[in-house]
Amino acid sequence: MKNQNVNIMNNKEKTLYWTILFVSLIFSGIAIIFSCFNIKKVDVNELNYIGIIVTLLGIIFAIFVGYQIYNVINIRNELKEFSEHKESLEESVDKLKNYQMINEFYAFYTRGLFALTIEKYDDSIILFFIALKTILSTTLLNEHLEDLDNLKYNIQYCLKKIDVPLNDYLKDQIFPIITEIQKRAQIPNDIKELLRNLKPSNSY
Repeated sequence: MKNQNVNIMNNKEKTLYWTILFVSLIFSGIAIIFSCFNIKKVDVNELNYIGIIVTLLGIIFAIFVGYQIYNVINIRNELKEFSEHKESLEESVDKLKNYQMINEFYAFYTRGLFALTIEKYDDSIILFFIALKTILSTTLLNEHLEDLDNLKYNIQYCLKKIDVPLNDYLKDQIFPIITEIQKRAQIPNDIKELLRNLKPSNSY
């Protein structure tokens, strides 16, 4: 894309160069033609002088207007290119945010697995729910469905090891996370059912 933009600018510079060269050759040709003729001497009075000045100002103004039109066209093209770069940059930033959240998901999930191996089930299930909230916040969920299934299995395993109903400490830690997850528009049906069974709508 960058090389393409450089080529576009080079083409514009070449076009401007050849245009200026062509106009210069025309004026040089006209000057040579007039130099071949004997032009009758004209007395320059005040009116002729004013006419010459007005003509020169008109030529200068025409060149100035043409140059401004050329600048406007260039500015429009540059704004269009900037808009395309902006959209590409926004997409890249969005991808980076999602990849960062996936990394956070793996961090919480790994810590939860470690707590599970040492039978710290309370800590494990809290970390698993934080990991669940994190992965459901990304737009890359379809690429990590297997991880989501494994996470669901480990949550269910922890629930079997924990006395049900949950104690007040776990409710204080988990229920706000569940409430935040349930507000999301797109949640897999099996996750909805798991959350609904753990926290009915009239609880907490």
